Amino acid sequence: MMIANFWLGWPFMSVVATGALQSIPKDLYEAASIDGATGNQQFWNITVPLLRPAMIPAAVYGFTLSFNLFNFVFFMTGGGPARSTELLVTFAYNLVRNLRWFGVAAAFAVIIFFVALIVLLVTNRITRATQSYSE
Repeated sequence: MMIANFWLGWPFMSVVATGALQSIPKDLYEAASIDGATGNQQFWNITVPLLRPAMIPAAVYGFTLSFNLFNFVFFMTGGGPARSTELLVTFAYNLVRNLRWFGVAAAFAVIIFFVALIVLLVTNRITRATQSYSE
């Protein structure tokens, strides 16, 4: 399932990375070469910081999609063997499908939302994804 998820997300991440790389001005690299920066220094001090504004939101988006991969689990494994591939979303679905606990499944879905929100806020804080680079 990880291979299928990687295969699904690769084109999107490639397009985002290519666009971000093409948006970096060549003048920065020329100025760094004139100042004597090596290729490694140019990569870590120019390329990586200027890729961050594009790649961090793309990574958070990819994580959000991976968090809710109901279709992969349901159609590839059904959550089994012994619930080893089950996600929170498929567990909520099974509460409705097998046990007919609609209220419990709805409450569980709200819990899933808050877990995803907390993960998103922590990721945003750690990566400083919304930090301004115009300073």
